[in-house]
Amino acid sequence: MDNNIPLGKQFNLDDIFANLPTEVETVIELPSKCKFYNSKSVTIRPMTFEDEKAMVLARKDKQDTINVILARCISGVDVGDLILIDKLYLILKLREISYGDNYSVSVNCGKCTFENKLNFKLSDLPISYFDDAIQEIQEITLPVTKVKVKIRYPRVSDEKYINDDIRVFDNLWRFVVEIQDSDDPVLISKFLKDPRVPLKDMHTITNAIGLSEYGVQTKVRYDCESCGHANVINLPLGADFFTVS
Repeated sequence: MDNNIPLGKQFNLDDIFANLPTEVETVIELPSKCKFYNSKSVTIRPMTFEDEKAMVLARKDKQDTINVILARCISGVDVGDLILIDKLYLILKLREISYGDNYSVSVNCGKCTFENKLNFKLSDLPISYFDDAIQEIQEITLPVTKVKVKIRYPRVSDEKYINDDIRVFDNLWRFVVEIQDSDDPVLISKFLKDPRVPLKDMHTITNAIGLSEYGVQTKVRYDCESCGHANVINLPLGADFFTVS
């Protein structure tokens, strides 16, 4: 065995990674402006390869991969406490700072089904922030029946109740905390399921709970390359959203 082989210059790992950009946590302003959280600021950092591995493991364990990765990459608020418009904003921001601002997708035209290859800049999506009038328990007056209703906003911990259209209506009573000064859950549930409730009133409740006026506006418009039809869609956030594209 030749013990005279030159070893060359010796490095330690810190030397090898000397040019690696420092992982910086960035303070961000959420659409809610942290109005309903104990902390007044939230920070986010880019994903690492360890985070990608954690997503793969979470998928195998049938966990919510998005919630797992957010818990690893944000600080200042518990993921379960996030209102849903803040969660969506954080998902988009995490993708942007980890993989870049450009997001490419393939979408079929709603008229001729031609597959359009589109590119979006995530930072260009408009954001509507909370105004001072928004309260954690918000009172609204229904436009037709004139009934006064107080609602609360779903958090990430409530997602299991609203992950499809049927569950939303079956669980609407969980987010209506008062009707005409009564907080009786039986009365609230009966009112919401009563066929006499006008459609306009029901939509007013669901839109208020969903904070449809606030957060990242993900509706995007594109003209089909084949037929020219103007399509309006929600920005597709598929399984490959957290990949380089």
